[in-house]
Amino acid sequence: MAEYEQYHGTVLRALIVELPEGVHIKVYDAHGIVNSFLINNSVGLYIKHSSKRMTPWLFSFREDNLTELQILQESAELTFICLVCGHDGFLTISMEELQYLSDKKQSDNSLNIHVKRRKRHMYTVGGRDRLQSNKPRGFAEEMVHALMK
Repeated sequence: MAEYEQYHGTVLRALIVELPEGVHIKVYDAHGIVNSFLINNSVGLYIKHSSKRMTPWLFSFREDNLTELQILQESAELTFICLVCGHDGFLTISMEELQYLSDKKQSDNSLNIHVKRRKRHMYTVGGRDRLQSNKPRGFAEEMVHALMK
């Protein structure tokens, strides 16, 4: 089993537990490595992980990752990116938040995001700039509400 599959399994298990009424998960593979899923035929979920044990966690989105996200977004009503921070937990950001951070892209069309968390605090997400609000562990409320419709 590849390392990323364990991190993806953590997220997918949490999704199943979060939605006890049932969930339909469709693999959305654009580049041969499964990072994208279409949940309940309406919400796109892209999973990225960092195996680093402690904060800060770094996430690099290459041009092919960003293209895959755009393709997923075209098939979904809403799209979220799940950032798995080692064994600490995971958080989700919206596509709009990723686009805000992508305005700060590197010259090679890649995007580097760092996530930090102090003990008993929420996650801080940034790149050259940071998101205005910190993120709690788990799925974004907006994502859960969309999936419960």
